[in-house]
Amino acid sequence: MPPSPVPDPQRLSLESLEQQLRALPPSEVPGTLPSKLIAAIPATKAGGAAATGIIKYWPWVAGVGLICIAASGVFYSRHMLWNSNAPAESKQNSGPVEAATSDKKVPATSKAVQKYEQIVSVDPYNADAWFALAKAQADLHRSEDAIASAQKALDVARSRNRSDLAGTIETWLQSYGRTQSGRSTP
Repeated sequence: MPPSPVPDPQRLSLESLEQQLRALPPSEVPGTLPSKLIAAIPATKAGGAAATGIIKYWPWVAGVGLICIAASGVFYSRHMLWNSNAPAESKQNSGPVEAATSDKKVPATSKAVQKYEQIVSVDPYNADAWFALAKAQADLHRSEDAIASAQKALDVARSRNRSDLAGTIETWLQSYGRTQSGRSTP
């Protein structure tokens, strides 16, 4: 067994060092120290972690948004183009005799009627399209359809608070009604 160490009076122990340090008078703190310490703290960005993440990925978010907008525009364009070509394709697929006779019976304004009927089928709350449909039907001498479409346009215009268009439609209906009542039926 080794001998136990004998304390050396010349050697300082941790306890004696601690006592000596505590016995020292406190040092003076300079008056500018608190402001220097506060100024040494680095500035942080406002908004926290969520704002930092959005700022970090905004090009990706914007790119995905633009791609979605472009894709929906292409889809809508193709859809409208496809639907507008459908009647022409069906006419081409019919026999030559039927196509020739149908061209003689139907005036050129029937294309306008078809166009406006397609528009109101997609957007039934479009008062302008209903009114244009009524005018096109009137050009084809389809009085009952024209009056019905104009009434629908008037109802939609009133429901959408479009008093200017509603007034125009009412005026047109009155003048169209007068011309139809003055016209003699054979």
